[in-house]
Amino acid sequence: MRITPIADSTRLFSIENMLPDNLVQQMLTLDWMKLPWERQPGQEDWPRRKIITTSCLQLVQYTEIINSQITQIAEKINQPLNNGHTTWWLDEPGFRVKLHTDNAKLQSAMQMFWIGPGSEFGTVFYHSNNEKDIWNKFKFQANTGYIMVNQSKERGGDRPWHGMLNTLPDNTYRVTSYTNFVTWD
Repeated sequence: MRITPIADSTRLFSIENMLPDNLVQQMLTLDWMKLPWERQPGQEDWPRRKIITTSCLQLVQYTEIINSQITQIAEKINQPLNNGHTTWWLDEPGFRVKLHTDNAKLQSAMQMFWIGPGSEFGTVFYHSNNEKDIWNKFKFQANTGYIMVNQSKERGGDRPWHGMLNTLPDNTYRVTSYTNFVTWD
């Protein structure tokens, strides 16, 4: 696992090689469209499936690997991380996420990319609420992603603007995992 700060940032990091190659290969060959799912609470009108994690051994193993590496991740990003909750998303055709900041209650999160129609379907971070004010573009590649420290002004920093503005084309889907690191008191 390699974690690298983006432009000497203390709030945004790239992450590579989270999972061993053998588990990555298993993930890439899963029949994702047949896994049980539900709509993500709070995002019921989005073309997004929340995969039922307990339905798949590989997803359970991934969560165990994340939990076993929380101390190492916390040290590399210099943030206290108490635990993590990982959600697996399958984004359907038509999916896109407008430029936004996350709720201030979310302290830190990691999104890993797994399956997508192209490298342009990663998350883009911005310095402001302006699509031209790009901070960093994360390319969509399997077993890579980002870690975001989402601090509200009350906790010492602005919340980073980000989005995935490219719309997923017909007959494609995008699989990501999203780990919310619970750090609030």
